[in-house]
Amino acid sequence: MDGLRLSYFIERALRFAIPRRLICLALGCAWTTAQGGTVWQLPLPDNASYLPVVELAGWSVPGVCLSMQASREGLRNPAHNDALAEHDIAGGTGIAAAGRGVKLTLVVRGNQEQAVWVGVGSDDLDVNGQLDGLECRLMAGLDRGRWGLRPRGLGETVWAPAYLHADGGACTLEVSVAADGHNLTVTVADAAGRRRPEAFAGFDPEWDESQADAASEWRLARIETRGAGSELLSLSLRHAHSGVLIVR
Repeated sequence: MDGLRLSYFIERALRFAIPRRLICLALGCAWTTAQGGTVWQLPLPDNASYLPVVELAGWSVPGVCLSMQASREGLRNPAHNDALAEHDIAGGTGIAAAGRGVKLTLVVRGNQEQAVWVGVGSDDLDVNGQLDGLECRLMAGLDRGRWGLRPRGLGETVWAPAYLHADGGACTLEVSVAADGHNLTVTVADAAGRRRPEAFAGFDPEWDESQADAASEWRLARIETRGAGSELLSLSLRHAHSGVLIVR
């Protein structure tokens, strides 16, 4: 339910004296309808002790940087280097048919000397069992005090300032993509509160340059970390179903 239709619904409801509690119930149900769908969460161990990612089922560590560790608290890099890890997205995700969009949400621990990037896509250009940079359909991250979006691993980065917590507290980035694959809404939450950075308003994911179904088949998640202590606390991908609830 977009803003225009929502405003119209409220106006009509008030005009015909629908009880306030019925209006609130209708709006709540409409929100649930729009946000429902399949959810993929970052697979993490059940215990609080950090373990090497290479020892965990379902995880792979491409390349030679093997320092990534994971626990139920998150995914972190304990070394002063770059580290890369990947995991299959159970069931797949992405921009889908039948009016379904997608929301990517990542929570990282902000620090001026660290960076965390998440890429999603499919192993379909160079089929080697890994998600290479050019195969990422979307990349998002917090990089040394800046929010960043890239249309692919080697694409041009669009930056927006981040305001980090003094204690390195959690910061959140949400990217909502409409079913048409072009209408992106980017929301961040950090020490300056929750907002939509103007720098991301015109972000172009460049999906027009990809194969027709490239944005609808995201099968892998790629996590890149830089700097000792860089940490991804959570990652989720959600299929969103558009829907309109009519109350008579």
